[in-house]
Amino acid sequence: MELESTLTVFHFAGSDALSKVLSGIINYLLQSPAALADIVMEIRNTFKEELDISIATVKDLPFLNGTLKEGLRLCSPVPAGLPRLVPLGGDTVASE
Repeated sequence: MELESTLTVFHFAGSDALSKVLSGIINYLLQSPAALADIVMEIRNTFKEELDISIATVKDLPFLNGTLKEGLRLCSPVPAGLPRLVPLGGDTVASE
Protein backbone atom coordinates (compact mmCIF):
# COMPACT_ATOMS: atom_id res chain seq x y z
CA MET A 1 0.00 0.00 0.00
CA GLU A 2 2.80 2.43 0.90
CA LEU A 3 4.57 1.70 -2.37
CA GLU A 4 1.41 2.35 -4.38
CA SER A 5 0.74 5.69 -2.68
CA THR A 6 4.36 6.76 -3.14
CA LEU A 7 4.25 5.87 -6.82
CA THR A 8 1.02 7.86 -7.19
CA VAL A 9 2.76 10.92 -5.78
CA PHE A 10 5.67 10.43 -8.17
CA HIS A 11 3.27 10.06 -11.06
CA PHE A 12 1.71 13.47 -10.48
CA ALA A 13 4.71 15.34 -9.07
CA GLY A 14 7.56 15.21 -11.52
CA SER A 15 6.70 12.23 -13.67
CA ASP A 16 8.87 13.45 -16.54
CA ALA A 17 12.01 13.80 -14.42
CA LEU A 18 11.36 10.53 -12.64
CA SER A 19 10.76 8.62 -15.86
CA LYS A 20 13.99 10.01 -17.36
CA VAL A 21 16.06 8.90 -14.37
CA LEU A 22 14.42 5.48 -14.01
CA SER A 23 14.66 4.79 -17.75
CA GLY A 24 18.34 5.66 -17.63
CA ILE A 25 18.97 3.43 -14.61
CA ILE A 26 17.16 0.51 -16.24
CA ASN A 27 19.16 1.08 -19.43
CA TYR A 28 22.47 0.98 -17.54
CA LEU A 29 21.42 -2.11 -15.56
CA LEU A 30 20.47 -3.96 -18.73
CA GLN A 31 23.93 -3.18 -20.09
CA SER A 32 25.50 -4.53 -16.89
CA PRO A 33 23.99 -7.94 -16.08
CA ALA A 34 26.33 -8.39 -13.09
CA ALA A 35 25.07 -5.18 -11.44
CA LEU A 36 21.47 -6.15 -12.16
CA ALA A 37 22.07 -9.58 -10.62
CA ASP A 38 23.60 -7.94 -7.52
CA ILE A 39 20.52 -5.74 -7.03
CA VAL A 40 18.15 -8.65 -7.55
CA MET A 41 20.12 -10.76 -5.06
CA GLU A 42 20.24 -7.93 -2.49
CA ILE A 43 16.47 -7.42 -2.69
CA ARG A 44 15.55 -11.12 -2.69
CA ASN A 45 17.91 -11.91 0.19
CA THR A 46 16.51 -9.02 2.25
CA PHE A 47 12.77 -9.38 1.68
CA LYS A 48 10.80 -12.59 1.95
CA GLU A 49 7.57 -11.11 0.57
CA GLU A 50 6.37 -7.92 -1.11
CA LEU A 51 4.69 -6.62 2.06
CA ASP A 52 8.13 -6.40 3.71
CA ILE A 53 9.23 -3.72 1.21
CA SER A 54 8.78 -0.12 2.33
CA ILE A 55 10.60 3.20 2.13
CA ALA A 56 11.95 2.54 5.64
CA THR A 57 13.34 -0.89 4.72
CA VAL A 58 14.88 -0.14 1.32
CA LYS A 59 17.00 2.64 2.79
CA ASP A 60 19.22 -0.07 4.28
CA LEU A 61 20.12 -1.65 0.91
CA PRO A 62 23.57 -0.26 0.04
CA PHE A 63 23.86 -1.56 -3.52
CA LEU A 64 20.36 -0.48 -4.50
CA ASN A 65 20.82 2.98 -2.99
CA GLY A 66 24.25 3.37 -4.57
CA THR A 67 22.76 2.43 -7.94
CA LEU A 68 19.96 4.97 -7.54
CA LYS A 69 22.41 7.74 -6.56
CA GLU A 70 24.68 6.92 -9.48
CA GLY A 71 21.64 6.86 -11.76
CA LEU A 72 20.67 10.33 -10.57
CA ARG A 73 24.20 11.51 -11.31
CA LEU A 74 24.40 9.94 -14.78
CA CYS A 75 20.80 10.63 -15.85
CA SER A 76 20.25 14.02 -14.30
CA PRO A 77 16.75 15.39 -14.87
CA VAL A 78 18.31 18.88 -14.98
CA PRO A 79 18.41 19.71 -18.72
CA ALA A 80 21.82 21.40 -18.84
CA GLY A 81 23.44 19.49 -16.02
CA LEU A 82 24.96 21.21 -13.05
CA PRO A 83 27.60 23.80 -13.88
CA ARG A 84 31.13 23.30 -12.62
CA LEU A 85 33.14 26.49 -12.45
CA VAL A 86 36.85 26.14 -11.87
CA PRO A 87 38.99 29.23 -11.26
CA LEU A 88 41.68 30.11 -13.78
CA GLY A 89 44.67 27.88 -13.09
CA GLY A 90 42.60 25.13 -11.48
CA ASP A 91 41.67 24.41 -7.89
CA THR A 92 42.46 21.98 -5.06
CA VAL A 93 40.13 19.20 -3.97
CA ALA A 94 41.00 16.87 -1.09
CA SER A 95 44.59 18.20 -1.00
CA GLU A 96 45.18 17.28 -4.65
